[in-house]
Amino acid sequence: YAEVAGPSRVEWFVSHYWGHSFSETCAALTKHAKGFAGVAWRKVAYWICTLSNNQFAVSEELGNGQWAQSSFYLALRSDS
Repeated sequence: YAEVAGPSRVEWFVSHYWGHSFSETCAALTKHAKGFAGVAWRKVAYWICTLSNNQFAVSEELGNGQWAQSSFYLALRSDS
């Protein structure tokens, strides 16, 4: 998705739980964004693991056993 939407400064980190439906997750994030940013809610940027991690290469995304190389860690430590 990031390749389509383009880069933006991430403001929030979200770890999606597969036990929730995607529509519930979207509704919760929409409510959060509107509460956080008001009328500019569509500009709020989230890093969402489900959309940011290659689901076909999870081992690589998790750093191949090196947690400091995982996409989760890198997203949390990133300046952007």
